[in-house]
Amino acid sequence: MRKDKFITSISNVATFLEVVNFLRKAPDYSPKIGVITATYGIGKTETCTWYYTQNLKNTIYISITASMNTKDIFEEILFELGEAPKGNLNRIFKRIVDLINLREEPPLILLDESNRLANKERAVEMLRDVHDLTGSAICLVGSPEFLPTIRKYHAFYSRVRIERVLKPLTLKDVKKLTKELVETVSLTDDAISVLKEKTNGNTRRIVITLGAVEEYARANQKEVIDASDIKKIFAFKAEE
Repeated sequence: MRKDKFITSISNVATFLEVVNFLRKAPDYSPKIGVITATYGIGKTETCTWYYTQNLKNTIYISITASMNTKDIFEEILFELGEAPKGNLNRIFKRIVDLINLREEPPLILLDESNRLANKERAVEMLRDVHDLTGSAICLVGSPEFLPTIRKYHAFYSRVRIERVLKPLTLKDVKKLTKELVETVSLTDDAISVLKEKTNGNTRRIVITLGAVEEYARANQKEVIDASDIKKIFAFKAEE
């Protein structure tokens, strides 16, 4: 199975691009903050990293880890701007603003795992300051539980212009994934329908199951997988 291919034609990628393109094209007088949420396993991080690799020159991408504090986050932003962080947080912040303002066009700041900002009010307010002082668009990507907290930061949230949710994959999306990723076997339409039902359209679970499908096909010398085969695979996984 191909694990190195990112499928750009699925609906969630279109939703993601809708948000970032809206933010990039927003006029200078308009706020440029967007929020994208999705439950775990839908493909948020994969979409972020794919977009970043396609837009390296004008995108700052940070994946916020559980260990990062406010200074860590802004050190990473400064590093993405091409400079080694030095000094205290205020000095780092000012240098970020200066470097962005030297650019002909401000970059998009793309923050994955933004749910980890939920209890970092200082970081959120500093992001608002970067936005206001540089004109950089900011896109927060994370799981839905951080939204109620972000909405409490009224000055920041008042600048949010667009919110979108990445949803479980449609049957059409699952067919596209299957066609593009599976190399050694084909799946019937009924098999794909059962796959979507059993995984609830969760991208991560679909990809894992497609790997199991290829292993099952090799073990049973099958070239075509039908609905009964998919049910057997899930029954076997349930017994593990």
